[in-house]
Amino acid sequence: MKRYVLIFVLGFLFLAGLSAQTDADTYKIRYEHRDSFTLAGVLMPIIDFAKMNDLWHSYFEIKSRIPNPVSAVDYGVSYYDPAQGENEEYMGSYFVGCEISPDANIPSDLFKHTVPAGYYAVFTHQGPVEKVPETYQYIYGTWVRENGVMPMMQDSFELYDQRFHPDREDSLLEIWVPLQENQRTGE
Repeated sequence: MKRYVLIFVLGFLFLAGLSAQTDADTYKIRYEHRDSFTLAGVLMPIIDFAKMNDLWHSYFEIKSRIPNPVSAVDYGVSYYDPAQGENEEYMGSYFVGCEISPDANIPSDLFKHTVPAGYYAVFTHQGPVEKVPETYQYIYGTWVRENGVMPMMQDSFELYDQRFHPDREDSLLEIWVPLQENQRTGE
């Protein structure tokens, strides 16, 4: 049951009082396979969404200590950790990091997380970071319902590359939602 709740909770990040954009043309969607990849960074259980911004600040403070990143891309990953399941307040974990080689050694105060290989619906969010909740509202409140899909219970992630500029209207970031391959829609 917690996994089912997690998928909806993650989809409605920071959404109290926001209305969804319903124009599907606003969101560029593509479907893609992605091999597994390993990240190094910081981690927190999702109990208080307001603290996620603090996690990003912590990450930027330690990012220079991550040895040999594979690229300059940053990731925000949401996933369910069964080991945390005993905590009634736990809704999942949120990991912020950058890609590293799977066998890389990292400082002991940092964490490693491997995102499993999967098939994804990839949504492109355009606009300032403060409007990202509207994109999540569209994905989990409109797109999932209208297309009759149920995201898989595995890691979903946000990809922040050189196109991302937090406060600009032309900023782009990607939200990768795991699907079963037979759930490909909209093509």
